[in-house]
Amino acid sequence: MRDDRSAAGKKTVREWLRPTPAAKRGLIVLQWIVVFASAVVLACIWLERVAMEDASPARTVFAYVVFMFRTFTLHAAIALAPFLLLAILMRRRWLSIAVACCVLAFAWPKLASIASMVLPRQHTALASAQSSDPLSELRVVSMNVLVSNNDVEAAWAYIQRVDPDIVLLQEFTPTWNRMLGPRLLERFPHAVRQMRDHAFGQAIFSKRPFIEPPVEYLPQEVRDKSPRRTGIVGLHDPQIRVVIDLDGTPVVVQNVHTTSPGSLAHFREQRIQFAAFERLVREESRPILLAGDFNATENSRHVQLLLDAGLHDAHTLAGRGLGHTWPDVGVLRYFPGIRLDHALVRGLRVIESEVGPNIGSDHRPRFVRLILQ
Repeated sequence: MRDDRSAAGKKTVREWLRPTPAAKRGLIVLQWIVVFASAVVLACIWLERVAMEDASPARTVFAYVVFMFRTFTLHAAIALAPFLLLAILMRRRWLSIAVACCVLAFAWPKLASIASMVLPRQHTALASAQSSDPLSELRVVSMNVLVSNNDVEAAWAYIQRVDPDIVLLQEFTPTWNRMLGPRLLERFPHAVRQMRDHAFGQAIFSKRPFIEPPVEYLPQEVRDKSPRRTGIVGLHDPQIRVVIDLDGTPVVVQNVHTTSPGSLAHFREQRIQFAAFERLVREESRPILLAGDFNATENSRHVQLLLDAGLHDAHTLAGRGLGHTWPDVGVLRYFPGIRLDHALVRGLRVIESEVGPNIGSDHRPRFVRLILQ
């Protein structure tokens, strides 16, 4: 009698775990809705072509939604994985295929990056082209130090280790200038600083002299497109550009920290900034490096705009791994990262590109080693 009760109890548990026909139909309908919604999102991602300076509300909202999905495509693929598992367990062949296609489509940008890790890289072909003459190389560190970060020693240790010619700093505050500025000036005597108490100050420290007066802001006609006139976040904050001599050739170095797209207003100004950088790239005939915190991933339309203008991603050419640079503090560091910090070049060959260690910031630093094309 006891064994019968035990068997009956096990049967009841199995029946409880098995969905009813109505629940099963509901799950199937839900999964097809997810597939349809994913297909719509993917279509929008690939078809969105809203001009960067188009300020119309409807198009801006559409571009903003697409931007966020492009930023978190890997996260979307992970979110769809349970639906794929459920479809497989339910033995729904066509549903499983449809969900798998959506997962693959969302994960494709990262899968392409993983595939590129095993392909021949530019740095292997450049091994014989590397020169022992330090004057023929340009070594650049870019780091977003984080306005609330006080770990100056970690940042300084990394700068000492890679021994760059130029240091590009974002979120550079009077506090950071007081703590780190004197050390940097001893090694990098040529400097231009636009400090802020908020997160959008910048600085460039260089061993090489500037052969032209530094440009500290975007052109006035670009800045006039902002409703704000006092900076804080947006078009009126610094975007410092210098020109240095590399082996007898002028090279343009642009420090980049675009507006974080935390709102539609900031997103609109970020797009204006990218349009301004695109014009700079198209109008500048000399070798050029844009490096810093772009607040946009490599597969965003924003960065693609600059690549279409003739720039090349240093990480794609000579990096290793996925090159994720954010987030690097708090609980978020345990989630899949994304690459917001880039080094984009034209007229320069990338010998080395690496993502640095944790320096107490939410961003990891980026280091590139370049020679003339």
